[in-house]
Order: sequence, then structure tokens, then C-alpha cells
Amino acid sequence: HSANTKLSAQNIRGIAGAMMFSGDSADKKVSLLSGGEKSRVMLGQILARNVNLLFLDEPTNHLDMDSIEALTVAIQNFKGSVIIVTHSEELLRRVCDRLIVFTRSGAEYFDGGYDLFLEKMGWEEEEEDDFVKPKPKNSFKDNKKTKADLVRNKNKLVSPIKKKIEKLEASIIKSEETLASHQKKLLEATAKNDSFKIIEFSKLVSMEQKEVEKMFELLEILQNEFDTISEDFDAKIAEIGE
Repeated sequence: HSANTKLSAQNIRGIAGAMMFSGDSADKKVSLLSGGEKSRVMLGQILARNVNLLFLDEPTNHLDMDSIEALTVAIQNFKGSVIIVTHSEELLRRVCDRLIVFTRSGAEYFDGGYDLFLEKMGWEEEEEDDFVKPKPKNSFKDNKKTKADLVRNKNKLVSPIKKKIEKLEASIIKSEETLASHQKKLLEATAKNDSFKIIEFSKLVSMEQKEVEKMFELLEILQNEFDTISEDFDAKIAEIGE
């Protein structure tokens, strides 16, 4: 409530519910919360505040296509200003009307969108040091074999991680459905002032929230591992050329 005193109690409860704080858990003292719960409180405070400027650092990282689309539309609908650090050309095209471009010689301001920047200026080609001897070019056949080997090794490493991610995502969906069911029953018990069921479902909600939180933390670790391996192999494949 201190983040925005103009919000109604109903809106505050709605934000708390979105951050997985329902029933009595919404009134818990911050000092009693876990690290993950405190992070969700901070996110809830951000959502509650009236702001006219957003700073977003690589906001599309680890998001699926639907989430990226929802984020893009939300940025487009935001009435204030947005400063974004991103490598996503799609996001640059759709939401950015002015650019700060970082090059080898420094930072340059460009008054226009990404497509206009490509048309008027474009990215500078990286210069190679004169004293570095050019690598001998492999034949097309050798390059094709090397690429195939890299792709095969990449898949061998990332496939088990991808399966774990998919299994974990399915578990998260199932747990969130269970959590939603418990939260609904808790609200019903609260409306009926059924003390026994309020205590019972409050405990179930708390346990399920902690389980979801743990799974999200593990998902982030697995996703980072997947991305690191993929980016490393993709860079090696790109270096080979045709």
C-alpha cells in the first residue's frame, strides 16, 4: 500500500494475488518472508507504482514467443517513456523510435527507428588486425562435416537439458493449477468464516507456493545452462562459414 496510497484495497489484493500472496499470506510481515517471496513483494511494489519511465535490461531473455509478444504489446501501450537494452531486432523494430548505438569507437545517438538506422548507417564491419594471418579456408565438404559434428555434439548436450526443462514446465503448470484450486477454496472458506478450512487451505497454499518457487529457481538454472551451451556452439558454427 505504501508504494501507491491511491490504490484501492481490492486492487492491492489483486496485485498480491498475482504475486502468489493470497488470504492471510498477503498480510505477512516482510521480515518473515523467504528470499523468493521478498523478490515477489518488490515486483508487486513496482507494479503498484505510478511511473512515467521504465528501464528494461534484455527483457526478452528466457521468454517464449507468446510472452515476448505480450511484453511487446504492453510496451507499445505504455503511455510513458521506455529505455531498453536489447539485442532483439524484432523488439527494436516494433517499439523503439530512437536509438543509442554502441560501436567500437563509442556511443552514437540516432534519431529514428531500427530499419531507418540500417538504411542510413548500418552496422560497421569488425576490422581484423593486420598482423593476424588469415585462417586457411576449408573446403565446402570439410565445413559441412565440421558443422554436422558441432550440431550433433550440441544436440547431445542440450537434448537432456531440454527434456528436463519441458518436464519442469509441465510440473509448474500442474502446481499452479493446484495452487489456484487451493486459493479458490481458501477464499470460499474465508467467505464462510470456516476457521478449520481457512487454516487447512492456508497451509496448502503456502506449501504449494514454496514448491512453485523452487521449481522456478531450478528452471532458471536449467535455462541458463541450455542458453550458454547453445550460444557457445552457435558461435563456433557461425565461425566456420560456408
